[in-house]
Amino acid sequence: MSKTDKKRVITFALGNIWRMMRGIDRGKLLSKVKNLDVDGFEITILRVNELDAIKISDAQCRWLKKFHYVSIHAPTHLARKGEVSKEELLRRMDTLYELYKKVGAQNIVIHPDDLPDKSILKRYKMNYSTENMEHGRGITKKHVADILRKNPKIGLCLDVSHAHTISSKETKYYVDNFREKITQVHFSGANRKGRHLQMKNSAKSFMKSMKPILSLDVPIIIEENMPFKKMEQVKREIKIVKNILNSKQYKNA
Repeated sequence: MSKTDKKRVITFALGNIWRMMRGIDRGKLLSKVKNLDVDGFEITILRVNELDAIKISDAQCRWLKKFHYVSIHAPTHLARKGEVSKEELLRRMDTLYELYKKVGAQNIVIHPDDLPDKSILKRYKMNYSTENMEHGRGITKKHVADILRKNPKIGLCLDVSHAHTISSKETKYYVDNFREKITQVHFSGANRKGRHLQMKNSAKSFMKSMKPILSLDVPIIIEENMPFKKMEQVKREIKIVKNILNSKQYKNA
């Protein structure tokens, strides 16, 4: 547990089980996660066409609102400069805002290279967070730091798997320098060859590098690329993650 002795809030990203989805309606995944032992969900929207296709019933919305924490991950290329007109961007943001209100979301995560201008963000009453990116994306910690310092209302979704692809000290950098800006954590394993891995495939250096997040009092979202075909396998992986996050060996982390 964290130093506060509060129950650690652990939620589940729908993108974990994208392989269990037919078509592009990510709302269908909600029927599969009804019996998971988690404190909420992140509605993962990978691509813009999924944003237009997602369908969530009123009953599912009422169910989601009972959880401690619900967030949304906005699609890639949401507002990529030179690719999207202002009219189309506003349409996309309108759609995201309606979804945000409908499911009772508390946060929306937008990649730093997809963040709309301030003039557009302020049109919508949403809590925004951006995310540190993995090696090879061209988004350095300086880019992320500049966004956080220039935009007081934008928080940080700290992705520990992304961080490890850059340096085993990257997570500590964000916790040390932006603790008060961190709104949530994306949690998955990593090694020198990959990210968003199962815990059993994580490098020892990753397990050490992620320790600083355990002193944070923010929701932790499990965000793995799960190659499972059965929900029982998903449940076992959630249990493994919980055991790691609440392990006695990390009690004083």
